[in-house]
Amino acid sequence: MNDKQTRVLVVDAGVRHAIDVVRSLGKRGIHVSIIVKEGRPPASYSRYLAETHVFPLDGNDMESGIAFIESLAQANHYDAIIAAGLDGFRILSCGLERLSAYAAVPVSSWPLFAVAEDKADTTLLGERIGVPAPKTYYPNGPADLENYRDIPYPVVVKARRGQGHYAYAGSFQELRDVVYPQICAEVEDQLAEGVYPILQEFIKGKGHGFYALMNHGELVAYFMHERIHEVPPTGGPSAMAKSFYDPELIAVGSKVLRELKWHGVAMVEFKKDVKDGLYKLIEINPKFWGSLGLSIATGVDFPYLLTQMAVDGRADPVEMPMTPVTYQWLSMDIAHSIAIKKPFQWLGFVLRGTPNDFRLSDPIPNVALLAQGARDVLGGKRKVHSTGADIASGELAQSRG
Repeated sequence: MNDKQTRVLVVDAGVRHAIDVVRSLGKRGIHVSIIVKEGRPPASYSRYLAETHVFPLDGNDMESGIAFIESLAQANHYDAIIAAGLDGFRILSCGLERLSAYAAVPVSSWPLFAVAEDKADTTLLGERIGVPAPKTYYPNGPADLENYRDIPYPVVVKARRGQGHYAYAGSFQELRDVVYPQICAEVEDQLAEGVYPILQEFIKGKGHGFYALMNHGELVAYFMHERIHEVPPTGGPSAMAKSFYDPELIAVGSKVLRELKWHGVAMVEFKKDVKDGLYKLIEINPKFWGSLGLSIATGVDFPYLLTQMAVDGRADPVEMPMTPVTYQWLSMDIAHSIAIKKPFQWLGFVLRGTPNDFRLSDPIPNVALLAQGARDVLGGKRKVHSTGADIASGELAQSRG
């Protein structure tokens, strides 16, 4: 791949880690364009970005998004089309056959993507191939809950598709009267399809993510990390994390993706059960992850490897370093410091030289992230302080990057 002659379109670039994607490609001289849903998200301020297109992408109305990307691809002759956010990955997977006529699109086909995105299908996949998973129950809607009165509690209630639609139920009464109706209300579109939230055994243990790039079922690159700080502190996106290496996690994570013959990037989420020490399969996130910057900082540059694989048909396999690397997301760690009432804790890590996402050569996206974070907190879109309910179910938080 000749970087300086390569043109890449990044779809759904309004997410935080889109900055990492743009910087990864743009600093090599690749011509990077993005599509954002609205306004000017932080990635749109990067000096490494060539152009921004605004279109209201919707993962539930994929035809309009596919048609818009198709029109851009016809006019701009991209070499590769990749995504940053989940809606972007959904649209590219659904439109793979059409869009591949204009550029390389390194995502899995829609039938595979649908399995990976469905938490029930993921659990059944794990059971079929011998990867441990939490005990899972499949109610046929609210009217069927009485059949689950006597299962062990607590349980985790999860929508089968999408992000963030999960909650903790400590008893049958809480499940029936509060939690299950709450999750159902969040995913009415799924209920209309007859797709109902599932119940899972609550696994006590630490969350771990296996992050990978696959080439039609073959492992190209992988990464693992542990979270140190989160926002809110009881569980949420990473504010600080460190890489770690575990051959057992590599084995179970790659087994899942090989079975799917996965193509592109994905995160396989596990919890390490304190009862038996086994990694239990929680879900597959068929997309880039929020902690992408840490993997790039250690030399596992997933956006570039993904683009190289798309354009050349292959990418040179990369192994992550075994020596732990700690990484800080500055705007998030400032929020974490405020939440734990140590407002300058973040600064200590900066002064000690902990790597972070601020780039002196490209500072404006980080300033935009700080401003966006402040708006989200003040507007109630992001929680910084933990509530009593958060604390009670703090271990429920899973490693979502």
